[in-house]
Amino acid sequence: MIKKTNHLRLLIGIFLLTTLLLTTGCLPSFGRNNSTPALETPRESMELARGESIKPAINTTNYDRDDQAATNSERKLITTGNLQLEAENLADSEAKVEELIEEYSGYLSNSRQQQIGTQRQSHSYTIRVPAANFSALISDLQKLGELKDKQISSQDVTDRYIDLETRQKNLLAQEERYRELLNEAEAVREILEIEKELNRVRTEIERIKNQLERYDDQINLSTIRLRLVEPEPLFSSYRLPETLQQAVQGFITSIHLIVIFSGRILPWLLMLAIAIILAYKLIFKWRN
Repeated sequence: MIKKTNHLRLLIGIFLLTTLLLTTGCLPSFGRNNSTPALETPRESMELARGESIKPAINTTNYDRDDQAATNSERKLITTGNLQLEAENLADSEAKVEELIEEYSGYLSNSRQQQIGTQRQSHSYTIRVPAANFSALISDLQKLGELKDKQISSQDVTDRYIDLETRQKNLLAQEERYRELLNEAEAVREILEIEKELNRVRTEIERIKNQLERYDDQINLSTIRLRLVEPEPLFSSYRLPETLQQAVQGFITSIHLIVIFSGRILPWLLMLAIAIILAYKLIFKWRN
C-alpha cells in the first residue's frame, strides 16, 4: 500500500514537472511573436516611396482610364482650318472679317498684308475661335468671296491627354509622400537626398502642367487661317506705258548686242576683204 502511494506521488511529480517545462518553453515564443517591429528609417521610407510611386502608376491607369471614359464622353480634338478666297474689295472684306470674329467670340492672333506683282494685294489672318463656333465661322467666312481653297483637319489627343493627367496625379501623390519624409528626416545626407528627389518630381509636375495647358488652349480654341486675294485683272490702262517702256528697253538692249557683235567680227571682216582684194589682183595679173 505504501509502495503504491509512493509510485502515485512520483507520477504526479513527473506530470507537474513536465507541465512546468512546457509552460516556460512556450513563453519566449509567445513574446517574440508579439514583439514591436523595427521602425523604418527615412532612407528606407524614401526607397519605399519610390517603389510605391511606380505601382500606383500601373494600377491606377486602368481605373483612371475607365473613370475618364465614363465621365468624359467627348473627345479631345485640336481643329484647324485653312481658307483662301478671292475678293474684289479687300478693305470691305477686312471690316466684315473683324465683325465676324467679334460675333463668334474669337480674336485675331495675327494679320499680314502682301503685294502680289504690281496690281494685286492679299490679306492673311490667323483667327482663334471657340471650338463650338468653328464650323459656323468657317461657313460665314466663305461668303466673303469666291472660294479657291479649303482645308479642315482634326487631331485626336484624347489618349495623350488622359495619360498626362494620370501621370500628374501620381506625381502629386509622390510629392506629398516626399514632403512627409522631409519632415521626418534628421540626418543632413538624408535631407539632401529627399530634397533632390522632391525637386525632380516638382520639375516633372510643372512640365506636365504646361503640356496640359497648351492642349487645353488648342482644344478649346480652334485655329482658322484665312487668306483674301484680289482677282487678277484682265486688262488695265496703266499697263500700256509699262509695255512701251519694256519695248524701248528691249530695242536698246538689241542695239547694244549688235554693237558688241560688230566690234568683235569687224576685224575679221576687214582681213577677209583685204585677202579677197589681193587674191583678185594676183589672178588678174597672172592672166595678163
